Amino acid sequence: MTMSKPTKRPYGEISTFHAAKRRKPNNGSRTTNTGLVQETILHARQIQVLLTDISSPQALQKGYVSFRGFLQGCVPDRTVGEERRSGTEVVRNKAILREWVESEMKSGEEKRKGKKSGRFGGEEQDEDGEVEKWKTVVDGLGFASQSGNQYLLSAVASALALLVRTMSSVPELTTPGTTLCRILLFQANIKLLLRGITFHQDRVSSPFLRLLTEINKFNFGELCPTLYSSIDFATKDLGRNLEPKKAALVRDRCKIGDEDPNRPALRTVYVRFLLSFFHFGTPSVKEGVLGHRNLITPLFKHIKLDPPQLVHDILEALRTKVVNDGNVQRGVKSQVFNEWVLGHISALYTRPEPINEEGDQSKTVARVAHEFLLNICTKPGVGGVCFQDNGWYPPSVSNPDITTHTSSNEDRFTQLGQRIFNRTLSVFIATLKPFADTLQQDLLLAICTCCPELVSPYFSSTSTFSFDPKLSATWIGFSTFLTSLVSLPLPKGGFGIEADEHNPHPHYPPAVRVVIESILPKVCTRQVLTKSLQYDNALVCYFSMRLLVSAFKKLDQVMAGMEKMANTFSSESPMAREWRVAIYELGEEFSRRIPEVGVMMGVYNSSSSSSAPNSLAREVSAKLLMQYYTLLPEIVLGKRFDVNLPLVQFLESGDAGDVTGMRLLEISHLLNIAKGAGGVKWWSKRAGASYSNFTAVLLRFCLSGSGALGADGVWGVKKVLKSALEQTHIFQQETDVDPFDALLESLSPVTARATSSTSSKKVFTKILAFLDDCMLRSVQTPFRYLDGVAELIKTLPTPQSPLSPLVIVLAGQVPFLLTSTSTDDITKKETILWLERFLGNLRLISENGHAIGEIMQRLEKARATLSSPRPPPPHSEPQSQTPRVRAIFPNSDATIAELDATMLDRVLSAVVEGEVDVTPFDIAVVLHALVDHTHTQLEGKLFDLLELLIAQLKASEAEDGHEKISKVKILIGKSSVVSRRCFERKVTGILSMLFEDGYEEALEPLVEGIEKFTAVYEGEMSKNLETLFSKFVPEDRLTRMISTLVDPRSSERMAPRIVTGLVKCVTEKKITLDANALSGLFTLATIKDTQEEADDFLNVLAQYISRTDNVALLENVVAKLMERGATSMVKLATRKPELIGSLVGKVDEVKAWTLQYLQAKGLEVYPASVLLNALLGILSKEEEGQKYMWLDGVDQEIKDELGKVIKSMKEFTAAEVLSKSPEVLSLFRRAAGLWPEMDMKGILEYILGDKLRNNITPEIVSFVSSLLISTKDGKGELQVAKKTGLLMILDHLTRRFGEEKVLSEKSTFVANAFGRLLRANKVNLSDWVPRGSLNALLEASLEKKINVEEVIELCAIIVDKKPLGV
Repeated sequence: MTMSKPTKRPYGEISTFHAAKRRKPNNGSRTTNTGLVQETILHARQIQVLLTDISSPQALQKGYVSFRGFLQGCVPDRTVGEERRSGTEVVRNKAILREWVESEMKSGEEKRKGKKSGRFGGEEQDEDGEVEKWKTVVDGLGFASQSGNQYLLSAVASALALLVRTMSSVPELTTPGTTLCRILLFQANIKLLLRGITFHQDRVSSPFLRLLTEINKFNFGELCPTLYSSIDFATKDLGRNLEPKKAALVRDRCKIGDEDPNRPALRTVYVRFLLSFFHFGTPSVKEGVLGHRNLITPLFKHIKLDPPQLVHDILEALRTKVVNDGNVQRGVKSQVFNEWVLGHISALYTRPEPINEEGDQSKTVARVAHEFLLNICTKPGVGGVCFQDNGWYPPSVSNPDITTHTSSNEDRFTQLGQRIFNRTLSVFIATLKPFADTLQQDLLLAICTCCPELVSPYFSSTSTFSFDPKLSATWIGFSTFLTSLVSLPLPKGGFGIEADEHNPHPHYPPAVRVVIESILPKVCTRQVLTKSLQYDNALVCYFSMRLLVSAFKKLDQVMAGMEKMANTFSSESPMAREWRVAIYELGEEFSRRIPEVGVMMGVYNSSSSSSAPNSLAREVSAKLLMQYYTLLPEIVLGKRFDVNLPLVQFLESGDAGDVTGMRLLEISHLLNIAKGAGGVKWWSKRAGASYSNFTAVLLRFCLSGSGALGADGVWGVKKVLKSALEQTHIFQQETDVDPFDALLESLSPVTARATSSTSSKKVFTKILAFLDDCMLRSVQTPFRYLDGVAELIKTLPTPQSPLSPLVIVLAGQVPFLLTSTSTDDITKKETILWLERFLGNLRLISENGHAIGEIMQRLEKARATLSSPRPPPPHSEPQSQTPRVRAIFPNSDATIAELDATMLDRVLSAVVEGEVDVTPFDIAVVLHALVDHTHTQLEGKLFDLLELLIAQLKASEAEDGHEKISKVKILIGKSSVVSRRCFERKVTGILSMLFEDGYEEALEPLVEGIEKFTAVYEGEMSKNLETLFSKFVPEDRLTRMISTLVDPRSSERMAPRIVTGLVKCVTEKKITLDANALSGLFTLATIKDTQEEADDFLNVLAQYISRTDNVALLENVVAKLMERGATSMVKLATRKPELIGSLVGKVDEVKAWTLQYLQAKGLEVYPASVLLNALLGILSKEEEGQKYMWLDGVDQEIKDELGKVIKSMKEFTAAEVLSKSPEVLSLFRRAAGLWPEMDMKGILEYILGDKLRNNITPEIVSFVSSLLISTKDGKGELQVAKKTGLLMILDHLTRRFGEEKVLSEKSTFVANAFGRLLRANKVNLSDWVPRGSLNALLEASLEKKINVEEVIELCAIIVDKKPLGV
């Protein structure tokens, strides 16, 4: 657009428009900043006079200045510190404004015809004749523009902007305001406005920009597209005002964003003008504005200098109106938000100024920029910047061919320089400084989480980072960032591609060099990390070790994921080999980057031997050493690490309460090293020590209740101790629950009491010493006690359960304990009571009960010889302590004569509250309690407890959760209680919760019990049985069970009801039965004695046949069935015609037999009519409008044969068939569409003969509708019958709408069917239905059922087909 230069000011006016000295205000007027006296407007005529006084620029300026002051009085005054404007004044001013606007519109209407526009306007006419309206404003704008007086131009533009804003807030002025805005956008007037916004003085450009902004915003952007099309944004001068002034740039070096909100800079006003297009523009308008680089470039180039509120407005408008607007093309967003723009937005991270938002004083410019960048950079497909990637796979992996070809090891290992999806983000993140700003670090981490493909290019392209150790804020920040980056979760699906039914997971692993950058980036070389670990500063060393710990943890996760993928393929397949090779190569590459294990040993030793040992550094270095030994055992071969020295130092450090939590964690890590490396002297006793190393560690970690380790840490130590026990013959290893768990449980109450008093602690010490001595004896002479176990078992009845050799040791040492003079009687009795509890626990885990019982009898006799009173039983616990599940047995030896009901309630409450750490031993306790049938009154609570314990185990996130669940599954699968009572609802629920994925090998004993049960069961088929069959019985076992039940040798017996459930399960699982099993099922279906229970069985069998696609199998079965004679088929047709119908479309022999049968019997026989209906259902389909048509490919011979059967039917035959089976109406409904020439008069008359309107069924409505649609109208009796049937349905609906409070499903269906009939245009309402009947239906509908969607739809169809005057 060509812009004309502003005209020069007339000679002599320069001094006139210089700002005069401010005067004191008079009582009746106000003085403006230009020295003009502002008049107070009291009536509309005064406005007209002021705005038309063009005798001089000063006079017109005075008028517009006064008008602007008047407009300010039309809104409530929100200023503080001045005399507030009263509400009366605002109402009066609005009335005056309304009167003046009406006069302007009326005057323009009178002058519209045949008149020209004003002296300074053009002669433009629009089609509505609006050019004559608002002539006063247009003339004033033209005069100001031609005069070139900057003060006049400013006054006119300011007043007009305020006028448009005021009119937008007054609803009755919206229409005149729209007219004013449209007139201002005429070609002649828009030139003046554009000349104003490009004026060389800010005092002129700013008001004109505000005017255009108000026009854009008026009436929710009604004229925004018009304004956009009227401006040529490509004009060079339009972008000039977005550049900050040079004076502002100099000032902003000292203070950025300093601006008076009441006097905004020109750039601020211009930016708000551009933002109005985003707020109110259409998607095409937004795209057009975004496409002008001369506007967008300076907008972001200088955003760092903008005031805080303006920065917030810019980013918020872009976020809500552009980025999150799905109608704006993604390509436009990608072009705008390139790396250059994102870089300038990220520069706002250095702006800490707050944004004064209502209710939020803490939000800063940096936070706003951070939220915007998070939104656009971490949401794929939203802002055109972030795109969904393939994680660690290249973009080409989306090609199916990539997942099926075999790549070489070198290609897979060195896959670098690949294309990526997020190239813009890849360039942008290289400019961020995560080591210097936490917000930038959070942004970079969020981007890498969303787009894992960027991690490898980030470290490949970033050469400015150096991880050489130094004690500086930058190095510590970079170390923190690397640790956080390494700790990010794995990409979706494990490696970046989430497999589904359409996109399978790639068969081959991602490139190793891409994966390793997310585990340990390339800046972390072995040389650098070694220097960091040996740096002469504890903080640098600690941060380096923390990074390595996170890297090892990430490596463990990645290797576990790769191993899982490898296990999805057969072990010999090339895909599994590729995944395992990738695991090896990943470990090799990781090993090349980490320091040697000798360096880590030196770090640990130095941290332990220093004059001021650092417990934190020792714990981290020990954990790092443990990760070396557990994750990369091959690189530590030959590097023996002696854990005995630190272990001895730890055990000599005093009581457990004197040891810090960090020290406990450290030793637990060392014990995990010992588990893999060995060499720990578990069974040696130091000089002067009370216990062996094993018992000392057991006391410190497992019996002291230290909270420093947590549940996972204690479990790790227990696992180490169990591995040490496995190398001895102390315990047997055949039971599903480890005897070590039984030992820990028996010691727990004694340990708890030891903390309450000194005497109890002494007793506990002696019990532990006695146990330690017995375990040492078992280790030193194992064969002696193994022989003792064998000799004892020989004397007991068979079959025998295992027995731990420790039991023999304990039983042999008890006599010596009782005769000891150094032990008091109380300690002796406490020891015997503990031993009874321990033996009872062994009985609970299914050790040899006979042997344990015999030993307990000896203990009881020995205890009777002691004279001191019996101490309280070990299980008695204070009410304040959390009860253990074992406490439900009131006696220490866990005999099942009686349960403690009160303790059972306490245990239930504790488990519900999550206070019990559940173990497989607890499950074994409950199962043992359920074995006894004398606890029937407590069975319900015991099953509740079992369910709660299993639920808590499954919900646990502990590291040992999977191991515990595996043991519990074995316990449940082998439990005789569960096998015997698996058909009960509660037991089935427990099985469903525990075995979510269905059958597992642990359930094999249970499945065998189910097979035996079904062979003799003839009761009702319950829901629990169906659940058991469908979920826990394998497919081959279901087939075998059916074959057994339908054995021909027992076919004369009544068909068991359980067969129905089995066939139903087979149908749902889509299992194919063999020919013998299916033939047996057909045989059962023909037995006469099964009539009473056959309905469900025959229905399920028909469903199975309809879902079976194995035609050869069905043909084989039918051939066997027909070999027995035609009576078998007749029996099936008589008992279940649908069963024959399901075979018609699959087996040709059945189809031929059915046609022959129909021709011989006719439709007067019930099975024949149902057979015909089933056959037609297979050969035809329903078209829109309830009309049936033949399927393509149906033989004409079949059509003719079936037509003969249908046409041979007499009128009385139809009535007879209908009276016997009303559902056969669907047969005649199909026949009406397939044979339109067929006479349906008899059927229709039979239906009309029933005068009871309540007998109308959905089948009747569908039949009548089909008859009206399919057959020809004709004349005579059939035509009358059709009309009568239609009126009967109409009358039925009227009654139902009026009488039913809640419309029934039947009535809803009738209304839908009637609506479809009317919509098909087959009924002429004017000729067939009286107006009164339709009015009655509409009245009942609108009064009673106006809230029912189907009824309202029916009424709309009736009114549309025949408009009524109701």
